[in-house]
Amino acid sequence: MAIIKVTSVSTGEVMDVEACNVREVKSQILALKGIPTYHQTISSNGKAMEDEMQLQDGSKVQLSMGLHGGCGAGCNICGAGAGCRCDIL
Repeated sequence: MAIIKVTSVSTGEVMDVEACNVREVKSQILALKGIPTYHQTISSNGKAMEDEMQLQDGSKVQLSMGLHGGCGAGCNICGAGAGCRCDIL
């Protein structure tokens, strides 16, 4: 197993997880944070990674979440505008 550094785009939190591929990273995040894997996008260098992609020890990736409905802040950053209902972030 490799140690992967995962940085949350929304909070800046950095987590170390043990995984060999992106699917295992998502499973570890589910176990640690309770974020469903289908809401997680793992990316590197600005590009989304497929679940089957292999990772090397020391890899650094970013976690973003596809949350439908917006961010709840009313700032329109999420693009939902007046329809923003979510307060997860």
